Amino acid sequence: MRTFKGGVHPHDWKELSRAKAIEALALPPQVILPMSQHLGVPCTPTVKKGDAATIKAVKVVKQSETPGLGDKCEKDGKFARQFEGLAESKLKLAKYIPYRDPGTDEQPIAAITGATITSKAVIGAIRDAIERVRKNVPDGTAKP
Repeated sequence: MRTFKGGVHPHDWKELSRAKAIEALALPPQVILPMSQHLGVPCTPTVKKGDAATIKAVKVVKQSETPGLGDKCEKDGKFARQFEGLAESKLKLAKYIPYRDPGTDEQPIAAITGATITSKAVIGAIRDAIERVRKNVPDGTAKP
């Protein structure tokens, strides 16, 4: 194997920010958090939050689940649409039921057939995202 002495040492340009103060930034209108799962690369859901506890939309933007099963968390829009308008307190999962129609609070979220753990991971990530927003926004509501 060939190598060279000293390696590569690009200039770091630290003089551009060394004397600057660290600033706190406002929360963005959209928060993307990594999603832990039992297998594969973690999914990354995007959770948009309207008021203090109502979910506007959910979109899985990256996943590495089993094709035809767990990957439906990203590819099947019906799964993600179940979360629209749902109150945080209603985030409950059930197997072997049809997908929930947005706006019907009494029906639980339908698990993806053959991918219950993936479905649970999506709900867990949504809960984590809501909690992180609550911890970082003083009055508990997201600001655009």
